[in-house]
Formats: sequence, C-alpha cells, structure tokens
Amino acid sequence: MLSFPSAGTLDGNDYVMFSHYVYKEGDAGMPPAQGQIRLYMPNSTPNITNHQGWGEASFPGPFGEAQVGLATAAGQGIGALAGGGSSKDEAIENLKKTFTGARKAGPGIIGQALFDITAAATGLSANHITSRALGKVYNPNTELFYNGPGLRSFSLGFNFIPKNVTEARMIDNIIMEFKKWSSPSVSSSDGMYEIPHIWGVTYVTNGTQNKMNRFKPSALTSVTVQANPTLQQHSTFTDGTPVETAINLSFKEVELITRDDHEEVGGQGF
Repeated sequence: MLSFPSAGTLDGNDYVMFSHYVYKEGDAGMPPAQGQIRLYMPNSTPNITNHQGWGEASFPGPFGEAQVGLATAAGQGIGALAGGGSSKDEAIENLKKTFTGARKAGPGIIGQALFDITAAATGLSANHITSRALGKVYNPNTELFYNGPGLRSFSLGFNFIPKNVTEARMIDNIIMEFKKWSSPSVSSSDGMYEIPHIWGVTYVTNGTQNKMNRFKPSALTSVTVQANPTLQQHSTFTDGTPVETAINLSFKEVELITRDDHEEVGGQGF
C-alpha cells in the first residue's frame, strides 16, 4: 500500500483511502482492489452536490391544455388497463372525458392555431400578436417535471512536501499510480483500448469509514500535477525532485444515487 505521510504517521488520524478496481459495468458489488493509496485528510474536503434533474415545460393556451389532458389520461390509462377490472373501465371513461373536453375547446384551439400561423408569417410570437390585438396572452400552463438524478463529480487536492528521499520516492509512486490506472491500456490481441480502472474513495477514521458523506465507485477523469505551486521560485533537491508537489484529482461517479442507497449506508448518506 502506498501512503503519504508514512503509514505510521497516519495511524490514529483521519485519512482518505483510494482503491482502484477493474471496471465491469453491471457487475454486482465491487471486485477485489488492485491497489490502494492512503493520503492525509485535506483541510477542506470537496463540496458534494446531489443533483436532481427537474425541468420546466410549457403547454400554452387551449391547445396546450388539450395536450396535457390527453397525455395525463393516456398515462393513467396505460397503468389502469394493465390492471384490468374496474380500473380498466375507469381508464376508458377518463379517455372519453378527455376527448369530450378537447372537442369543447375546439374553437379556442382553432383560434390559437390562427394566431400561431400569423405569428410565424410575421416573425413574431403568438403572444406578441395577442398582446397587441387583445391585450392578453395565453396561459403558459407551465409545469415542473422530474427527469431523474444526475451523476456527481468531485475533486480532491493534496500538497506533498517530502522530508527525505524515501518520501520523495513515495510521492513519485503515488502520482504514477493515479496516472497509470486512470489511463487505458492497449490490448495485445486486437489493439483496442482496455478501459481504465475505477476508484473507490473513502474517508477513514480509526480504521473504519467515518461519518462524512460516502462516494459511489468513480472514474478518475483527470490528474493534475504542479511543481512548487506555493514557492516564489523554482526549487528542487539535488536529484531534481521538486521541493513541493501538488496534485488535484477529479472524479465522476459511475452510478446514480437512489433513496435506497442513502438509507442503506445511514449516517449522512451519499
């Protein structure tokens, strides 16, 4: 296992564990780790945003209302028809009512269509026409729809200042490990790329996962390395090793997070 500072220094302290695995989409659970890196806990851990995809949609005027009504009735009908019995009869009645309502709204729909045609011919919007002609605009009938959760991204940064040759070599090995296993390899049999490993990122306290948020398995999307980021001038040891080396690791989770995931791990959840 690679470690900075040395493994003994981290014992009894909080740290971040990075483990990399062969990525096989759809496999249940995580395969055995192919390598591990322990790094000190940064002063500031990354902001984690659990993004939910909600979007607006507008269905203006009588025509939009008819669209919404038909879509709602159709959606209810699909579920009810699958159930059969009284649910099936109810679904049919709902569809009848929807079409009846659409017929009643017919004149309004035709009027809206005429405004749309006029607007298209003049390069204006239908609301521009109605506001000038009538002093009114169509009800936008705006609704909010759920599209699904989003994959999370996060970054972690570390600043390495070796105290001796042993720590300098360890830093080189750690950077190489991140770069190597976040890169593809070329298959000897067909010349195709074999995809990079994925990473498990875990906050650890006293040898066990601590109370902060959890991470799903993640792709390491970029590794940024900078020599002597806080020094006024370039400086190295006698063998050319930088006095200070900073790395920034950017990850993106490969799995979506559900309510069940939060409840399963407890604490703060993911």
